[in-house]
Amino acid sequence: MHLVGEAIQSVINQSFQNWELIVVDDGSIDDTMSIVARFSDARIRYIYQENRKLPGARNTGIRASKGEYVAFLDSDDRFLPGKLALQVDALSQHPEYGLVASGWTEIDIENNFLRTHRPWRLGRELELMDWLHGCPFIPSSVLVRREGLLNIGLFDEKQHYVEDWDLWLRLSYAGCRMAWVPGIVCLRTVHEGNMTQNVDQMTNGRLRMFDKFFAQSGLPVALLQQRDRIFAGTQLNAAVRTFGAGADGIRHLIKAAQLDPTLIDGQPPVMLQAIASSALTKQVPNVDQYIMNMCLALPEVSPQLARTPRQMRAMIQAVAAFDEKAQGRHMHARLSAAQAILMDTAWLKNRGLIKILIGL
Repeated sequence: MHLVGEAIQSVINQSFQNWELIVVDDGSIDDTMSIVARFSDARIRYIYQENRKLPGARNTGIRASKGEYVAFLDSDDRFLPGKLALQVDALSQHPEYGLVASGWTEIDIENNFLRTHRPWRLGRELELMDWLHGCPFIPSSVLVRREGLLNIGLFDEKQHYVEDWDLWLRLSYAGCRMAWVPGIVCLRTVHEGNMTQNVDQMTNGRLRMFDKFFAQSGLPVALLQQRDRIFAGTQLNAAVRTFGAGADGIRHLIKAAQLDPTLIDGQPPVMLQAIASSALTKQVPNVDQYIMNMCLALPEVSPQLARTPRQMRAMIQAVAAFDEKAQGRHMHARLSAAQAILMDTAWLKNRGLIKILIGL
């Protein structure tokens, strides 16, 4: 209730004004209706329904909509003023695309800046194979053709977690072409109420999504060959989130390595790179404790994963350097590279990190 008014105002503030706003109240027990009623704009419609959870609420909104395009806005997010104009223009100019997505900035509940995401710089092309390995954008950063949503049957209302990822995956498999539109289009509020913090439910949601996907008949052999690797990624993500929450995720690490032995290959091993990368995200609120727990657990998976806490901190700084370079934060990237090398001189052998350090 205390955030939805700001979300509504962010739509009213759009430079593109040919919109309709459907506010779906999914059985709330607060005073949301009175907040919505303060906005005397005929383009705003309020719909109350008994609780059907997030996918059910979104489906209600889609069915009630009349426009050619659909944008999603969670009640704790906000559109930036040029969001709709930028993305409507992109879909209008490129009828071959069914969905476009852009970047976003994360803030905390007090509006303090946390991080800006520019996922198009990370090499994700939004092809089907990409969707099997991750979900690179959030619903509030997207504009999609309504017809495409109707053709695949909207959100799966039994998919209570990662329901957005499930939708994008099904859209892609149905042939929907997707593209990045570079730009920061919304603010995402990170707080304790975010659904992504429920580790077990998130993991079960991902497993259900992939079980459903691979149960389809007629999947290409190239996709079927990726099955174990994809499920290994889900187990690795579960391990990171579990350790990040202060619990023991060793079973997930072991399962990940069993499903995909290549995770422990490489210098540094792929699994360590993923663990280090996750330390830079909201999945890990206490990095020091996370590092200690991981350093104790990793040798149980494989001796070649053994690292000291200092080595793990160096790896986190190295990963940060590559991430910051991709984000265009070159000075921050050089500082992170220098810290990685100071903590572990083995990184002097990494040509990519040395290039970042000297500004190439």
